[in-house]
Amino acid sequence: MYLKILIYLLPLVFPVIMLWSITWFRGIETLYNFLAFVSLYLFSVTVALYVMDTILEGKIYNTTIHGILLNPFFLIPGGYFGMYSLYQLLRLTFKSRSST
Repeated sequence: MYLKILIYLLPLVFPVIMLWSITWFRGIETLYNFLAFVSLYLFSVTVALYVMDTILEGKIYNTTIHGILLNPFFLIPGGYFGMYSLYQLLRLTFKSRSST
């Protein structure tokens, strides 16, 4: 039950905290961008390796490729990049509202 609440709340709360933190901590936005780059790289390489292994082994089954969903190199970077994307959308929204 608590895990479901976290799954719903963290993608809302974490980007707001990120947005708030860039106003108080100089340079932290660069860290967020770097972490997003590393996360997207790890995410992409993990997916590519899983697809390659599946094709090379000749196991083209739905259940085989779904093993990637248990890989922490898929879950953690994907989770961060999802929250980073929401943060960027919030940042752009507030930036465009303040310029008009």
